[in-house]
Amino acid sequence: MMLNNSQRYGLSNSKIGLFLLLSIFTAFFEGFGIAMFLPLLEFIESGRNIDALVARSDLWVKIVAAFDFIKMEVTLLNLIVFVVSLIMFRIIFYYFRSIYSSWLSQHIIHTTRNNLSNSYFRSNIGLFDKISSGRILNVVTTESARLGTFFSSFFGIAANFIIITGYIIILFMISYQMTLLCIFLLAISAGVVTFHIRGTRSISKKVTTKNEDYSFLLIERLAAFRMLKQTVTVERELAMLEKTSLEIAKNNYWLFKLKTRIDLIMEPIVVITGILIFFVAVEFYRLPLSNIGIFMLILLRLLPLAKELLKSRQGFLATSGSMDIIKEGFKEADSEIETWEGTKEFENIKDGIEYKNLKFTYPLGKEPVLSGVNLTFKAGEMTALVGPSGSGKSTIIDILSHLRIPAEGCIEFDGVKSSNYSLGSIRRSMAIVSQDAVVLNDTVRANLRFASPDATDEEILSALKKARSDMFVNALPKGMDTVLGERGLNISGGQKQRLSLARALLRNSKILVLDEPTSALDSETEKYINEAIENLRKNNDLTIIVIAHRLSTIEKSDQIILLDEGKVVGNGIHDELITANSWYSEICRLQLMRSDKDSDRNDG
Repeated sequence: MMLNNSQRYGLSNSKIGLFLLLSIFTAFFEGFGIAMFLPLLEFIESGRNIDALVARSDLWVKIVAAFDFIKMEVTLLNLIVFVVSLIMFRIIFYYFRSIYSSWLSQHIIHTTRNNLSNSYFRSNIGLFDKISSGRILNVVTTESARLGTFFSSFFGIAANFIIITGYIIILFMISYQMTLLCIFLLAISAGVVTFHIRGTRSISKKVTTKNEDYSFLLIERLAAFRMLKQTVTVERELAMLEKTSLEIAKNNYWLFKLKTRIDLIMEPIVVITGILIFFVAVEFYRLPLSNIGIFMLILLRLLPLAKELLKSRQGFLATSGSMDIIKEGFKEADSEIETWEGTKEFENIKDGIEYKNLKFTYPLGKEPVLSGVNLTFKAGEMTALVGPSGSGKSTIIDILSHLRIPAEGCIEFDGVKSSNYSLGSIRRSMAIVSQDAVVLNDTVRANLRFASPDATDEEILSALKKARSDMFVNALPKGMDTVLGERGLNISGGQKQRLSLARALLRNSKILVLDEPTSALDSETEKYINEAIENLRKNNDLTIIVIAHRLSTIEKSDQIILLDEGKVVGNGIHDELITANSWYSEICRLQLMRSDKDSDRNDG
């Protein structure tokens, strides 16, 4: 489902409205509380002569009327209580605004991170042909967290702007000439600060880029950890990581340095402005002492707020790179969003799966990987896909599960186009054992239940036996409760392959796809897997598709399809193809020679 910009970040009119409302109330009570010091001082200055104050000021007419309404006498104590009450209200609203701002920032981080994850995981696999996992990790984690600072800075700008506006209105009521002077001086200060932090946005983008580089390097090097050890390149790669990390540190240091320049510039400006305003008020405008006192009190409060406003602006610019890359992340995912219109539930095939004139080219490829492919996988039979590397075998499987969508042509199940069925029901009907067996850093039981969460232990044991995996699992320290380590590092490659097969069998799907199921197995284990496949073939309700090069795996197939350069170049059973196709015949001959050598070596 496509979300608008506000929904992507967890924002809504009600959330923004509540923040603005709290900010307005905070500004009102802060400004009103400070402004009430003026009548308090006038009350003292007039010798507490209320009649004289009312006679010369409309403000005092309203103050007296307000006190009469609440049945209170205008006294020094009551005026002080009233001022203190306003200040307390300001403190309360400031507290609620602060905690709401913090909650809203965290809510934005969570919502953005969650929506980014949803967008990436719901996109086509083609997206991952274009961008690295390091980029995705950086956008979803680091940049999403920095987005909280981006929005909290924005909220700080809004809140301080409202309070400053309220103060300026009060200052205009006291003296518009002095207020214009004050605004002029603040504008000069803002211009000086802006000049000195002008490089913030560009440095922010550098931080974002280097964060992405570091995430990519770290993920890739961790995945290649074994190779780094074997090639004695650990120190070189660590130096590369250190260099990238140092560049991140330098850029973050510069962002902090630019931020502290605001204090360096603003502190002396605050002092000079305050003194200048006081001098002008006394010497040229000869304002009453009470007016000067309130003006200076507001000014002393206003100048730090202006400094905070500039700091918030700098923080906003410092994290603008995060907002840019997050927008780009959403745009990338949206461009590859997985869409599907079919609604019919797919259950099983009765006749077969037919590929009709399929053509497919990878995003970065110049030549098509599949060119006008026509083939049929017959229901209840075992079909082997055989061909040299790059002939299109794995692409055919990806298209079968609709991980990839062909540019031309279609797939039909029993004569019905696959686009009529729901995507989920098509994928649920298939169990795929990939060449690179995926093993999670969890227990054996959890790994097998990954796609079948309701499976019982009895069903798990049955699947393990069918995959000839029960003996090695029982020999593990904690049996099915043994944690296998990241990417299954605690077991062998062959054991991972057999667990992957057991997980596929546990799904009890009607279509079983085996991508090089014996590629990582020794001869003895290969024999067990082939026996398991043979037993599965006895189930007439199961359609098996296998990609393999080993003769022992494919020679008993009901159908063998030969592929070369994205085209079907042969089709038949083993005995037919070995005489009709020279490439297949040569592959079989070489494998038999290798098998004979291995046999002689074992006999020796």
